[in-house]
Amino acid sequence: MGEVEAVLGLPLGEIVIREVHDVAAPSVGRLQRTSCTYAGTGAVRGEVLELTAGRYTDAAAARAQRERNAVARSLGAERPVGLGAARGIELTSDGGPELLLDYGPQVLELRLPPAGAARPAAADVLTDLALRALARLPGSGDPVPPRAPAPTAGRAPGADPADVGVIGARAHGSAG
Repeated sequence: MGEVEAVLGLPLGEIVIREVHDVAAPSVGRLQRTSCTYAGTGAVRGEVLELTAGRYTDAAAARAQRERNAVARSLGAERPVGLGAARGIELTSDGGPELLLDYGPQVLELRLPPAGAARPAAADVLTDLALRALARLPGSGDPVPPRAPAPTAGRAPGADPADVGVIGARAHGSAG
């Protein structure tokens, strides 16, 4: 989990994750969605990041949902974003900066809380975290070169750090 803390500039061991798995939403082609809220427990308290990954029936359904979400949330400045094959929009509003992306049948949404405490530039943080999360989404390919897998000898099944689905949270089945 040290990746989130490092990117956000927080001390190690001061982040907890609350993970919520939602049910499918056939009306929009969503097969599954996982939402993770990262909260500070040390010097920085409260929510520091919200990450949602959704898996859809196909790329068109994912893109349509990302576009609907962008329209529903665009109350401030917005800017188109491309990260390799992932496309989306960066939003800035009173609710905090957000990055909404679709990549194949996946949708990835990241939101930082409204500015308060000093932190690195929001766009850079969101881009860094998005690239790390996109590389871990199951079934969508790798938008960035993959990391070398850690050796698994002597480890229990599922104990390999390469089994991470969203940053710092265990992957569960076809979560995304």
